[in-house]
Amino acid sequence: MKMNKEIFSAKNIAVTSVTVVLFAVSLLIYILKFPGFRKVFIFQSTDSSGLSIERRYLPPLSGDKKIENYVSELLLGPVSEHCMPVFALGTRVLSCFEREGVLYVDLSQDMLVSKGPLSDFKKGISLFEKNIYTNFPSVKKVEVFIEGHKPYEY
Repeated sequence: MKMNKEIFSAKNIAVTSVTVVLFAVSLLIYILKFPGFRKVFIFQSTDSSGLSIERRYLPPLSGDKKIENYVSELLLGPVSEHCMPVFALGTRVLSCFEREGVLYVDLSQDMLVSKGPLSDFKKGISLFEKNIYTNFPSVKKVEVFIEGHKPYEY
């Protein structure tokens, strides 16, 4: 087999070396500065009866922590002043876990206290479920509790 001497020329070795170093540096920067995973947040608009979408980056977590982190971020409310929070500000996640496609979320009683413009209660639950289904396709059903009780027991 005849080897081509031009393949191992100094110019080709230099270009290949620079390319490999640039790739390694860019990969390292990407790993160190990784912004997280993009998630969609859907809120009700105050200007109309429509919905508004926000996109945020969340840190890479695994298992139930990933969904719990998303729910906590959703409960913080929208960034835009033209949107309403899903539930009352101050609502906290007491527990959040998924089993066999069912997400169980227990929220604090603060969600029942009206503080400013909010989606109505049933619409808020529906919007909460829509957010979960949009971002976590493995979830087939969402069960929301308020300090251990079904929301409609209040």
